Amino acid sequence: TQASKGHRMPMSWFLFNVELAADGDESFFYERKDLGDIVRMTVLLERAEDGEIEKMTVPGCGTWSFDYRSDGLVRDYDGPDCACVPLSSGGGGAPSPHPRPTKAPTEQPTKAPTEQPTLLPAPPRPTREPAPRPSLAAPTDVPTSTAPTASPVAACVGDDPSWTKRGGPETKNCAWVGLWAPRCDVRGNNNLLARNSCPCACAAAPPPVVTAAPTASPQAAPLCVGDDPDWTKRGSPSFKNCSWVSDWAPRCDVRGEDAVLAWDACPCACPAPPVAAARSISPDVCKSFSAATSTRPISDIYTSDGYTSGATRAAGALLAVVAVIFLAVNL
Repeated sequence: TQASKGHRMPMSWFLFNVELAADGDESFFYERKDLGDIVRMTVLLERAEDGEIEKMTVPGCGTWSFDYRSDGLVRDYDGPDCACVPLSSGGGGAPSPHPRPTKAPTEQPTKAPTEQPTLLPAPPRPTREPAPRPSLAAPTDVPTSTAPTASPVAACVGDDPSWTKRGGPETKNCAWVGLWAPRCDVRGNNNLLARNSCPCACAAAPPPVVTAAPTASPQAAPLCVGDDPDWTKRGSPSFKNCSWVSDWAPRCDVRGEDAVLAWDACPCACPAPPVAAARSISPDVCKSFSAATSTRPISDIYTSDGYTSGATRAAGALLAVVAVIFLAVNL
């Protein structure tokens, strides 16, 4: 640099090379040693508002300042003796000490980002107190609770495990019957009453609650001694039993669910054979009807040619309907 004193072009070229190696406010000098090693030295730059280098600081030497002409070439410069030796850290390509001190190291090491994702987070630990939010534990592969039972309540010993209410679901079995005593009169899919297939359940079933208000259906009267307590009229509710038969004698020839006549199943309720005339039209009724419709006997109503008056045929049909309704209501 001393040789370029007073020579603007050489110094301008030197600063041009400094600018080429610059990185912002820093630039680098490279020196080749005798053994072939390259040593790099860092120099600091101070720039003017237009970006030109005003000052340059070289470690071990000092700071130079530069003055420029209007055409951008160096007019003059000022600085320490150019015979100084810049500081370096020796060979091996190691950089020289930085002229500006770096920040002091932190007390705790910082965490550098990992190159690959970390493993899954550890499972959460149980807390002593209930957490306000549900835990993040994954659901189990196998259900923790047992499967629901086939019936709500276990059946009694001695009950038919295959008995179910006729037309009902599987849950309406003997255990269902045992929840209420009136269910003992329900028939199952095997055509047997629940009281016969579920004796244990019916023995422990709670009776219906007796209320002061009249019941919706007639209550069965006490049975006579010797009558079948299980006999009921075919296709009818349970109160139509032997006690119901005893209220009217013609009911003694009614058949029950087991196809047995009430006369055979209810000997106490039917002390005498049923009246045979109850199931047919009384001759006295026919005589009264004949007297009202004709002066001739009933046997003479039909003429030799099979003709019957319209009034007689209508009255006969009406009488037959009345008789059928009378028998259906009372049997």
